[in-house]
Order: sequence, then C-alpha cells, then structure tokens
Amino acid sequence: MNVGDSYKNVGYLAETFQYGSEGFKKIDHGGNSGFDRKDYLIKFRINTNPGAKVYQSLTFKAGHKDERANETYMGLTQA
Repeated sequence: MNVGDSYKNVGYLAETFQYGSEGFKKIDHGGNSGFDRKDYLIKFRINTNPGAKVYQSLTFKAGHKDERANETYMGLTQA
C-alpha cells in the first residue's frame, strides 16, 4: 500500500509492504514455522523551479524492515 503526491516544488511518498507465511513444517509442541515481514518506506523531495537557471533538488529517504522468522533447526539428533 502506498500514498504519495507531487507538486511544483515538493513531493512525498509513504509506502508499506507486509507479507508472511505460516510455514509448512509440523513442529513438536505446536507453533508455526513461517515468517512475518513488514517493510516501511518514506520519501520526501524538495526542489527549485523546473525552469530555474540551476536546477537543484534534495531528497530524503528512510526505511525500516521488521522480520520475524519462526524457522527451527531440524538437524542432527542424538541417537
């Protein structure tokens, strides 16, 4: 999902993307083996007039990612 707009000398964008899975493995004692991921991004731009003798622009961009993975180690076991 995103929202944004731009005008003559300013522009902005805010965006989020969230996805995940419950996994496919069966884990002893319950729980899922999937993951959840959330990505966030914001951008802001300010610039001089497009017809200016010297065109300049400044862009600020920041992002954050959050991931929770419930994967387990299914390696060697003691015999």
